[in-house]
Amino acid sequence: MSEQAIAAHYSQGELGRKILNALTTLGADPEHLDPDQIAPLDEFHIGGRRATVELLDQLDLRPGLRVLDVGSGLGGTARYLARRHGVEVTGVDLTVEYVQVATSLTRRAGLAELVRFRQGSATTLPFPDESFDRACMLHVGMNIVDKAALFAEIPRRLTASRRTRRCRIPLCLSREADWTLRTGFSAAANRSPSR
Repeated sequence: MSEQAIAAHYSQGELGRKILNALTTLGADPEHLDPDQIAPLDEFHIGGRRATVELLDQLDLRPGLRVLDVGSGLGGTARYLARRHGVEVTGVDLTVEYVQVATSLTRRAGLAELVRFRQGSATTLPFPDESFDRACMLHVGMNIVDKAALFAEIPRRLTASRRTRRCRIPLCLSREADWTLRTGFSAAANRSPSR
C-alpha cells in the first residue's frame, strides 16, 4: 500500500472535534486536558498506556534528552514521555490530520513546550542527522513496506553515541520486526533493500 493510501486510510475528517466532544461528554475540560484522561483515546495501539509504560521505560530517559517518536499518531506516547520523563519529544506521522489533532491535544494538555509534531514519512525522516538522543515507535512497522529503509533512517537521526551502541527501539514484536531486535540497528542500516 502506498504512503498516500495509508494516510487516506487513517484520515477521518473532524477527528479532533470528535475526540474533544467525547472527552467533554466524559467530564473533561477541553481546554485543560489531563494526558491520563486522553490516553484511552490516543494510545490505541495494542496494550494501550500499559504497553507504552512497559516499553518506553526501558529507554533510560532523563530530562533534557531529545526523543523521536516515529509514527506518533495522536501524540499519546509523546505526551507520556514528556510528562513522565521531562524529555523533549518530536513526533512524526504520515497523516496530516493526526499531526493536527496531536498538536491540539498537546497544547490543551499544557505540554506544547516539550512536544511538537511534524508530518512526514518514517522512511525519509524530515530531520537532520544526529537530531535525537533516543527513538521509539509503537505499532507502526506493519504499515511500512520498506522495513530496511525504516531501520536505516532512524539510527542516522540518533546522536553518534547512541548509534555506536546496540540501539534498542521499543517495538511490539511481530515476525517482521523480530530481526531488528535481534540484530540491532547497525545490521539493519547496512542491509541493502535488495537483500
